[in-house]
Amino acid sequence: MKTLSAVFTLLVSAHSFGSEICPINTDIPDDMRLAESHYSKENAEQAVNYLSGIIKKDQQTGEWVNVPNALKTIDGYIRRKECIASGSVVSEWKCSEFCHFMETSFIYD
Repeated sequence: MKTLSAVFTLLVSAHSFGSEICPINTDIPDDMRLAESHYSKENAEQAVNYLSGIIKKDQQTGEWVNVPNALKTIDGYIRRKECIASGSVVSEWKCSEFCHFMETSFIYD
């Protein structure tokens, strides 16, 4: 895990969802790595709608990977949003949590 000072340094330059907050984990293969931009409100809403359809409308889940990928998208969006929205001292903790999440953020396929 990267030091809090490194996370804070990256955070200072990241004031919007358009900026990268965390270092990229190159240990995750390119075809499985999710960019921070994946954790957007739009993608989180799509994931919620997908899961809601499975539960409320009794729709099929499709491949087994769809549910964990949808849950990861929602989790990542919330963590990223909290990181960006947090204040100075809290931001170090919130963003270190998001960056820890990003270290293991991959898509199931």
